[in-house]
Amino acid sequence: MQLRLTAEQARRLREHLFGADGRERFAYLRCTATGDRLVTSHVDLVGDEDMATMTATECRPALDVERGIVAECTGDGLAPIMVHSHPFADEAAFSERDEALMQKYYTWLRGLYPDLGFGFIVAARDEAVLRWFPANSDEQATHPAIRSVGSWYFPETDGFHPANDDREVTVDGERYDRSIRCLGPDGQQRLADTRVVVAGVGGLGSHIAEQLARLGVGHLTVIDPDIVEESNLPRIVGAAPHHVGRPKVDVAKEAIYRANPDAEVYTVQGRIEDHENRVAGADIVVAALDEAGATSVLNQQCVAYLSTLVETGTRIDTGDDGDLEAMTGIIQTVEPGVTACYDCLERGQNRESRLEGLPEEYAHEDIDRGYVDAGILEPEPAITTLNLTVAGLTCQTVLKLRTGYAEPGCFIRYDGLTDETRRSLTTPNPECATCGNNGILGHGGNPELTADTEGLDLDMDFAENGEDEQEGRPTDERPQYWGEWFDNGLFQVFEGQ
Repeated sequence: MQLRLTAEQARRLREHLFGADGRERFAYLRCTATGDRLVTSHVDLVGDEDMATMTATECRPALDVERGIVAECTGDGLAPIMVHSHPFADEAAFSERDEALMQKYYTWLRGLYPDLGFGFIVAARDEAVLRWFPANSDEQATHPAIRSVGSWYFPETDGFHPANDDREVTVDGERYDRSIRCLGPDGQQRLADTRVVVAGVGGLGSHIAEQLARLGVGHLTVIDPDIVEESNLPRIVGAAPHHVGRPKVDVAKEAIYRANPDAEVYTVQGRIEDHENRVAGADIVVAALDEAGATSVLNQQCVAYLSTLVETGTRIDTGDDGDLEAMTGIIQTVEPGVTACYDCLERGQNRESRLEGLPEEYAHEDIDRGYVDAGILEPEPAITTLNLTVAGLTCQTVLKLRTGYAEPGCFIRYDGLTDETRRSLTTPNPECATCGNNGILGHGGNPELTADTEGLDLDMDFAENGEDEQEGRPTDERPQYWGEWFDNGLFQVFEGQ
């Protein structure tokens, strides 16, 4: 069982639990249990005035606070996780007093709410550990797996780290000798344990999947509804004439196994919208899609399940005379609740994206009315050199996210004409309908939790091209994300295939 919370939640939790007076403190996490994941939707920090006991070695909230939060969690279908601190310790471990108190909680909660899963966390100065009691079960298990999503974004703040599980390094030391010399044994093991979903394995995504396999990523799921066409052969890694007519995911699977025979590979020939469970179980989702609508849905799923999203695409623009005007690659890292999500930047809100999935006659009507350019129905230009470069930058981002050897870029723009790369930081928009204050951050697949859209302007208006860029660390104000990143305005669809 792995518990996920955002780095911002972890920061608030740590600041609360470790006060200057050295006393133990208490908090609650409200979580959705999904498979082997606990996804944190809300953090309740119990104030000093609401504590029945709070000393240097013991703490417990007032009874009415306990009952109120547990009742609310039960009504919302959430699992309460009770967190307390050991400010006197570096290593996390439940004390005898903790064990006795957990047994009392177990008797109370299991008797009243047999369908309720719940847990306890003890947080020491350097680490934390989770004890989980599944619903409708007498079993319990202690887990060190607590993941703070986006912790790299707050380097000045100590993280909320899992306890050391003394994991044995099992990677092939000879095969990955050069990588281990760069990343270390622990870094290579992290890659072997990582679950990555690659959505879209066309001209860009196929190279990403193969490079991740060569890096040693141990668990890969590739999703794509399409089959290989003859025009794909120059761009899809491993594709040959005999693959024409076969699913793209099958070609990707062959390439992955050639690169990493020990990898676990799952293929899904279908649309990402229909496979939310794959997103729920992923550590990182790479979106190399050619539809803004599908990317937006994937973004919403990642925000709900606190899965890191790396969205990537390329675009080539030519003039009326056929001259090459721009070659661009975009990589956006979405750490839910920490960086701006795909919908914060309104990148999918363009007129072209509204044509996706519509019958062709409706598209022609919009073209005739002058709403969109007639070239929208033509195949987009693509070239493998641009795809390879952007695929490498995308995999480098995944590598940084999982091994921590450097900070990834929140938003990277690569110019294929000048070979310039620009990085910028982003911060969430609190009014975003997806990850904002009334959005679906950490809701998982819980049907009881829905986004509160009252008062939100959800009309898909078209913004004017801005001129400012966001630079530096996050601020309290919403930055202007667009500007020079997009030479032709904010609303560009970057092709993944």
